Amino acid sequence: MSQRLSMFAKLIFLMCMSFCIHAQDLFLKRDGSELGNRYGTMKNEPYAFKDWIMVDLTDRMGHEIKDVKINYNGYTGELETQVGEKIFAMDGFYYPRFVIKSTKAKYVYSANTSGNYVREMFNGERSALFTQFVAKLDEKGDRFNSETISYIIKDRKTTTITKENDLLKVLNDEKASAFAKNNKINPNDLSQACILLAYLEKNN
Repeated sequence: MSQRLSMFAKLIFLMCMSFCIHAQDLFLKRDGSELGNRYGTMKNEPYAFKDWIMVDLTDRMGHEIKDVKINYNGYTGELETQVGEKIFAMDGFYYPRFVIKSTKAKYVYSANTSGNYVREMFNGERSALFTQFVAKLDEKGDRFNSETISYIIKDRKTTTITKENDLLKVLNDEKASAFAKNNKINPNDLSQACILLAYLEKNN
């Protein structure tokens, strides 16, 4: 009986060790493409950052993985990492958040934007402001055109902010309009928009 318990304990120990080892590995979605060759025929690339950046990832269990080299592909909507001489896409569902180490900018995986990563500009109890980097192929199919789209989430509704439908129009709030006017806040400037939203959090 004691021998069986001993064997069982060893088995549990090995399983735990195996889990600990694999917990340090990154969950990747598919076979990698050769480094530098993926968009070799294109006139530009669909990446949010000019070069690989270092981030701290958080998985869906809340565990943090530090110092991971990534870039964000605005065409596929995927986070990518370099492993050896290949580029792999990462599973956004498994890694719902990352923070850029140099700037502390926060990014989250959002179902509200078709399952892409968005930058968290402001996140309050009443509203949230995000931006999303998007890259699309042009008509000829040989160039990526990129843009950054801004979204506000208010009353559980996600609305795209544009020049025609700016933040003040979306908010439709007299206090917001008065505060912006009195403090010369430009709602199209995202840093100033965050000041406006923070004011509304405290005064609505």
